[in-house]
Amino acid sequence: MTSARCYFMIAALTLSAGSASALSFRDERLGYSLTLPDEFEQTEGEPNGVTFVRGDPAEKDSHWAVIQIQPLGGTIGRGPQDLELVTKAARARMQGSGAELISMTVEPCRWSVFEVAAMDGRVRTPDGILAMRSTQVPLFTEAINVQVVTRSPNESAEILDAALARLEGRSSWLSSAERSRALGEALGKIAAVILGITGAAAWVFRRKKPKA
Repeated sequence: MTSARCYFMIAALTLSAGSASALSFRDERLGYSLTLPDEFEQTEGEPNGVTFVRGDPAEKDSHWAVIQIQPLGGTIGRGPQDLELVTKAARARMQGSGAELISMTVEPCRWSVFEVAAMDGRVRTPDGILAMRSTQVPLFTEAINVQVVTRSPNESAEILDAALARLEGRSSWLSSAERSRALGEALGKIAAVILGITGAAAWVFRRKKPKA
């Protein structure tokens, strides 16, 4: 489970030096750009993803936070997340790590014009309780996981919301306006086709009708 992977990534972080100004990041392959919240710096994380960190997770009293983005390997549909399956997979992934999933809930959040599901997890670790929040963004080329780890549930939600508000890219989903417009055009097209067929049939019928 992707939320659980946030915890394992924290232990391996290698911080890089940088300024406190907002960092801009672009992934050309996946076709998205992100302006990070203040003080986040790009650092080493898991392969096939990108990781940003604020502060030092090794210091227990540090005001640290982690944002990680990972490609999902394909596009996603609009169906709801299976909370029971997510929880089961997260607990299985944490076995033997020293971390324990306390709870997992699902809440709505927004990216662009779309409502997406955010998974909220609480994890007990030797260093205390971690708050994790994760969602999946339906990019056109390939969907991504965007996940945040902090010590505060409220802060993890705020950081994820801020990141989603600054994440730009084309979606594989159609907006309500796009869906409505496409439906209207389809109805208009089929109506025109039907009128054409019935008009042609009436013309043929009149041609074949014998004169009195």
